[in-house]
Order: sequence, then structure tokens, then C-alpha cells
Amino acid sequence: MALMLWARADERLARKVADSRLPLRARQLRSSGLHDYDASQTVWLTEAFPVTDNTLGFYNANAEQYAADEGIPNPRLSSFLDRCTPNGKILELGTGGGVDGAAIIERGFDLDATDGSPELAAIASRRIGLTVRTMLFNELDAVDLYDGVYACASLTHAPRSELVPIIGRIHRALNDAGLVWASFKAGAEEGTDALGRYYSYLSKEELMVTWENAGPWRSLEAEIWVGGAYDRKPTTWVAITAAKLDRFGPSSDSYGTI
Repeated sequence: MALMLWARADERLARKVADSRLPLRARQLRSSGLHDYDASQTVWLTEAFPVTDNTLGFYNANAEQYAADEGIPNPRLSSFLDRCTPNGKILELGTGGGVDGAAIIERGFDLDATDGSPELAAIASRRIGLTVRTMLFNELDAVDLYDGVYACASLTHAPRSELVPIIGRIHRALNDAGLVWASFKAGAEEGTDALGRYYSYLSKEELMVTWENAGPWRSLEAEIWVGGAYDRKPTTWVAITAAKLDRFGPSSDSYGTI
């Protein structure tokens, strides 16, 4: 994604912005630690990543309709929960309207639900009876905290260039042998859909390599299927299931496709 949205920033300054990994909320470069900052080179990170902002804007503007459109829980949620520590702590990235979150709670898990859209977070909070935190992916800073991380059709909105560091944050947030499940819309090139939402559109092979680079993992699996989506178009989905390498246990080094 092009970052050349400013005229007066030099090449070194642009590199600082691209590598900062700061939250995507509006924030001046002063907070990135640049000592030679001056007002003429002010850059807002919401300008640097306009596609991400447009995606959040869509969900904020259409939160009620989007949440009402959600039906039954994800059919693949149950098998993920079966593999997690019973009654363990689960982080949900992108809870949406809260349908899957309610199912996670019903199974007896301790849910920490989050969403990048404050409007969706408010709706989901009412549905599940718990506070859903407003959090962007690169604001995740937990360490060894969760038994599982669940990200249904949410990480697919993260820019390709940001995926490895975001997955690295997920890896760090999992406790030993913790499990993560994440689904993505498959494709060949990143871009936006007819509703203006950004998608990374990665292939199964690209996703496997991306997740391998963010490890280490005890096991890494990919599942692919054709299903539906909010826009009612047939969609090829790829789900990654990854188990964090247990520092105190044997490694199976299992990488494959299911």
C-alpha cells in the first residue's frame, strides 16, 4: 500500500513511519520517537493507511445492519474450542455483532472480546453481557495470557505488510501450547471489495508462509472451502490453525493442509 501521501517528508522519514508498527489511530510522528521532528513534516497514521480507515468506517456506519445480518455461530468454531483448554481464556479478535462470542461464553470459556469498530463493540457488549474492548490488532500487547485466540474473518482486513508483526503479537499473547484459529478471504492481490472494505486476499500457500515466519509453531494447518459472506457473493475462505510451540514439551513440527 502506498505511503507517499505527503509531499514534504523525506525518504528516511517515510521509512520511520512504515516501520513504526504504531496503532493506526491518528497520531503525530512525534510519538514515534523522532528527535528531528518539525511541524512541517506532520504525518497522521490514518492518512498513511487510508484503506484500513475506510474499512473501519464501513463497519461503524453499518454496525446495526451488519450485526443484525449475523445468524448462527461459525460452524468451525466448535471444533476449535474442542482443541482449547477447557474453560480457558479466549481472545476474540473482531467479535463483530457478538454471535460467536456468545457461543464461546456458552461453552464455559473466559472470553476477552475485542473489535476495531467502537460501534460494533457496543452492540456486541449488549448481546453477550460483557464489555467488548475496542482494540486494533497492533494494539495487542498481552504476553502468555490466552489459551486460545479466535479471529473469524477479521485478520483478513490487515494490510499484507502488517500481518507478520500482528501474528507475532498473537504468538506472544498465547500461553505455552495455546491455539489460534483465523480465517481469511483467499485471493491473489490485495484490494477493496464493492463495499470499500480492504482485504489482503492471500492464497493458502502465502498464508502458510506468512504464519511460519511469525512462529515458531508446534503445528500449523490450513483448511480451504467455498462459502458465503456479508456481500452475498460466493467466497473462497482459508483458515489457519496454529498451536504455539511449548517451550517445555516436545515439538511435533506438524505443518500441513486439512
